[in-house]
Amino acid sequence: MSENNQTNNWDNITRLIDEIWNGDEITATNYMDLYTYTWQYCTTCAPSENSRQCISDRQKLARENLYVYLENYIRKNLENVSKDINNQNDENCHQYFKQLHVKHVRIFATLNGSLNYLYRCWIRSKLDLGRKNVYEISVLANQMWTEIVIKPHFHRLPKICLTTINKNRQHHSAFDVQSLKCILESFSNDIYKENFENEFLQAMEAFYRTKETPSIESNDEMLDYLKIVAEYFDYEINQAKSYLPQGKTTIIKLIDLLERIFLPDKIYNIIIEKLQILVSYENNYQKLSILFEHIRRIPKLKNELLKLIENHIYQQGINTIESLNGKTSNDAILYIETIVDIHRRFLTSIQKTFVYDPSVIGAFDKGCAKFINQNNIEQTIGSIRKSAVFLAHYCDLLLRKKRKGVIDDDWEDKLNNILIIFNYIDDKDIFMKFYQKMFAKRLINQSNVSDSFVDESLISQFKSKCGHEYTSKLEQMFKDIQLSKDLTNEYQRYQKNTYNNEIDDFSMMILTLNFWPFSQPSSIILPMKLNKTFDHFTKFYLMKHNSRKLTLLHQYSQGELQMNLKNKKYRLEMKNKKELKYSLLIQEVIEQLYSRFKPNISLIKKCIDILIEKGYFERDANDKDTLHYLA
Repeated sequence: MSENNQTNNWDNITRLIDEIWNGDEITATNYMDLYTYTWQYCTTCAPSENSRQCISDRQKLARENLYVYLENYIRKNLENVSKDINNQNDENCHQYFKQLHVKHVRIFATLNGSLNYLYRCWIRSKLDLGRKNVYEISVLANQMWTEIVIKPHFHRLPKICLTTINKNRQHHSAFDVQSLKCILESFSNDIYKENFENEFLQAMEAFYRTKETPSIESNDEMLDYLKIVAEYFDYEINQAKSYLPQGKTTIIKLIDLLERIFLPDKIYNIIIEKLQILVSYENNYQKLSILFEHIRRIPKLKNELLKLIENHIYQQGINTIESLNGKTSNDAILYIETIVDIHRRFLTSIQKTFVYDPSVIGAFDKGCAKFINQNNIEQTIGSIRKSAVFLAHYCDLLLRKKRKGVIDDDWEDKLNNILIIFNYIDDKDIFMKFYQKMFAKRLINQSNVSDSFVDESLISQFKSKCGHEYTSKLEQMFKDIQLSKDLTNEYQRYQKNTYNNEIDDFSMMILTLNFWPFSQPSSIILPMKLNKTFDHFTKFYLMKHNSRKLTLLHQYSQGELQMNLKNKKYRLEMKNKKELKYSLLIQEVIEQLYSRFKPNISLIKKCIDILIEKGYFERDANDKDTLHYLA
């Protein structure tokens, strides 16, 4: 390239930099033209008199010359900016500074982008080599802005800011918030802390130390005191947020200082003592509501009040559970519904008093979670029967068929009760472990209420709160039952069409391995007729799914034994009595079997428990030792 062309590139670069710096508007054309001329200048260079000089070396020299030119250009123009600031009076200085700052931020960003090729072909390599005093263009410009424009005025600019703030604090006069914020954001950390923040806090303290405040001996006087203090906190915090730079700790220091001024230990302790009395008696909540309008604006008092509310809810929950004298230790319904009553009573008071304030609701939730997961039932029963297990039993008792005392209109309330406690329990995995076991038994015994609609609704809620993985096994279990119903119908048609044999009294369930909480069965020899039925169904199933294997879970199967005497069919059942004591039932079984063999009492108890689970017996709600015959 000729020397004239390279000179032309240089002239265009300097002209465009001038236009960007001094123009009122930066155009896209200027931006792209500067980028193009910079690329041409940096990639080619004029011939050298020394023909042996490498082109690459000449390119490097040209690029360094451009960087040096740009550095000197920025320095010269910023020195003029600094002189212009000197010529401004204090009244107009911060507004003038804002205009300059906004303008030069835009200029620096434009130069950084349009001269980006210089960064890529020269600046970046120098930075990688660790060369000092070479910077990315935007970094260079901002450093020079601090050194040339800010530091020479680091005494004057902070004082102008402080004067504006103090004047506004005394007279609540209007001022240009954005101009003030612009100056403060331009300070380096050292200048901000040493020349602004310390004096800002000192001036605020001196102002409020002179304020007179009322006594707090009575509740009315305390209300007046809190009203005044809350206004001070409100004003200072809101004003500071409007002009202080983000990321600074000044607001935290400001709040701490105000708390030391207006809440010294003596006053603070008196207020907390009065608040504790008001929180302890729910009849006082109307007074507490009035006080809270002011307390919520004073962080230290608000945080302490939230702790008082949390602890009060916790203690009331503990006391209520203990007052039942151990009646809840084996009664899931009494335990869960006692907790729900506590929750409902205090939630109503909290919502009415604090108008759904999120922080108060949060304190209420913490108190509830604490007494639900840390009450004496939890401690005395140990690690097996915790609140999570009680909740699972509560669900099971409600969702079984023939459950007394629950009508259709009650289900929504009952589901809400379950979800209230579920939200608070810590051991959600333990709850699901027990819920799944009980749910599985209800499914295979076909003892769910309302065709499993309530279970499905609950599972949907659990899924929305804990995710798909949490309920995936339950959903697969539901799917298995539905598919099993369809398969049973299909098998019955197959039997009729193939063997002309109707088997209306036969049904089966195909359960997906690893989704059901059932153990592998022990070996068993089936009676001939049952074995034939099982073989027929297995053949039918494997024709549809030849890669699968069926395992008979005989321990969970159900059947009805019949016998024919004199052409009459008899069904063998035991229901001489509709009601019987648990111990007497065991005794009767022993007496009837003793003439044939010596029965095992633990085995008898296990069989009775199975009959209870399958819905043949039900324990009396008021006397757990009394059984009612259902089936």
